[in-house]
Amino acid sequence: MNNRYKRLFDSDKTEGEFWPSFTDMLAAILLVMLLILTVYIDQVFADYREQKAEADALRVEVEQMRGVREELVQELMTVFQDNGLDVSVNEKTGDIQFTTDVLFEFNSDQLSSTFKQELKEFVPLSHVLINQIHPVFI
Repeated sequence: MNNRYKRLFDSDKTEGEFWPSFTDMLAAILLVMLLILTVYIDQVFADYREQKAEADALRVEVEQMRGVREELVQELMTVFQDNGLDVSVNEKTGDIQFTTDVLFEFNSDQLSSTFKQELKEFVPLSHVLINQIHPVFI
C-alpha cells in the first residue's frame, strides 16, 4: 500500500500540472474583462459629454429667450405708458393686467363703457406687438 502512494508523490512534477495553465487562463479572462470595461466606461463618458453639450446649448437658448421676454415686457410697458393706457405688465411673466376697477357693468355680463374704450385703444397696440413676438416664439 505504501508503494501505491509513493508512486504519486515521486512522479515528475512538470507532467500534468493543472494550476499554472488554469491561472493563466483566468488572467487572460480578467484582462479581456478589463478591456471590455474600459471600452464601456469610455462610451459612457462620451455619451455624457454629448448630453452635456446638448444641455449647455439648450441652456444658452433658454437664456436668450429670457432676454427676449424681458425686452418684450419692457417694450410692452413703454408702449402702454406712451399711449396712456391703464395697464400693468408683470415683469416676470409678461402677463397683462388691466388696472381699471370696473370691467363689467353692475350685475351684468356687459363690458363697462370705460373698459370698452380701453380695449379699443389696447387691441391695435396688441396686434403690433403680437407681430413682433410671433417670429420669435413660433
